[in-house]
Amino acid sequence: MAKTVEQGLREYLDSVQAKPTKQGRLVDKEAVKVLSDQIKSETDPLNKLKLMAQRDEARAGKEAASVDNSGLEVVFVQNAKEWAETNKVSVSNFLALKVPAEVLVKAGFSVPADAGKKSATSNRTRVALPMDDVKAALPNSGTFTIRQVADKLNRSTAVVAGKFKQLLDEGHLKDKGDDPNHDGRGRAPKLYARK
Repeated sequence: MAKTVEQGLREYLDSVQAKPTKQGRLVDKEAVKVLSDQIKSETDPLNKLKLMAQRDEARAGKEAASVDNSGLEVVFVQNAKEWAETNKVSVSNFLALKVPAEVLVKAGFSVPADAGKKSATSNRTRVALPMDDVKAALPNSGTFTIRQVADKLNRSTAVVAGKFKQLLDEGHLKDKGDDPNHDGRGRAPKLYARK
């Protein structure tokens, strides 16, 4: 059975809002609920046991690092703008549901340059920045600054600087020194590159 556009959008939004457990695993709460409902209505004891095993597996979750939502993102990018226009849903609504600004741009939305920055710096209960998000935001080639990556992630430079320190310590980044082309006020920003 083919998925509807709304099912595809819903699955993508669920994936970006999924929160890892303390063990770094993602739990599909909707799947757990559906399986629990099926268990209640199942009369065959063997089928009930199979459903219970599936529910246990769903409760255990998947490794956060192994969850790939790229297929869901493609569906979102292809359909979100038209669906949003039909349903009068604004870009800020998607941002509130943690859809990354770069994904919204890919989908054809006009995203304000400062989208998410205010909440990133002022909201103390903001969800921690996953290292995988930082790694994905790093340019594949050339040099870059902390500010460039922070802008891409809609996060403060202080938060991203902490992640850069960790990446340097782990050997994922190279410190290329001060920007030799800096001619503005203040200190030249440091340049970094992938190893």
